[in-house]
Amino acid sequence: MEQHASFIKNKPKNDKLIMERFNKFINEKKDFGDDVFSVIKSFMIEPKYAKSFRFKENRELRCCESKVDKTTFFIGKRYGNLLQIKQLRYHDEAVENPQFKLYKIKTMELRNTNNSDDIIFLEYTSIMCEANELWDETIEILYNFISANKYKNKLWNETDEKNYGKIMREIEERYEIENNDFVDDVELMIV
Repeated sequence: MEQHASFIKNKPKNDKLIMERFNKFINEKKDFGDDVFSVIKSFMIEPKYAKSFRFKENRELRCCESKVDKTTFFIGKRYGNLLQIKQLRYHDEAVENPQFKLYKIKTMELRNTNNSDDIIFLEYTSIMCEANELWDETIEILYNFISANKYKNKLWNETDEKNYGKIMREIEERYEIENNDFVDDVELMIV
């Protein structure tokens, strides 16, 4: 009975104490836990890993940002150090019925020449694109080097297609002019 009486007597004081603690710790405007975790995380993750490039799953990437090269790949799932990749387009031709193939992921360490402490890691793989037989019966194999930082390259779009058509028309016109000049020169030499 005495406990009940002291509880009722101290209830306003306890309610005020509870509300002060609630307002101070529980009802914070910003998340205290996130701030603590971000400080801990900044000590845990080294800058070289934070700035590094890894392949992103289920994304399309363009091999190089060029006005005439449309080569694009689709990155599938990752299985440990293996990665599914299919080639969607090679130069200006779309690949018919592209299939996923597994390629081994390799990692390279890149250093900034100005600051040797500035190091990043880059995932990459190389894919055989075509094999050509040369005049001396040797085989020349062409590889595409695909690295994880290629996601920065913009994908081929409608304006690139228009510019490509314009460039190809100019090249064909120039070739026809040069070819006609050559034919004219040969005709003059014959006469």
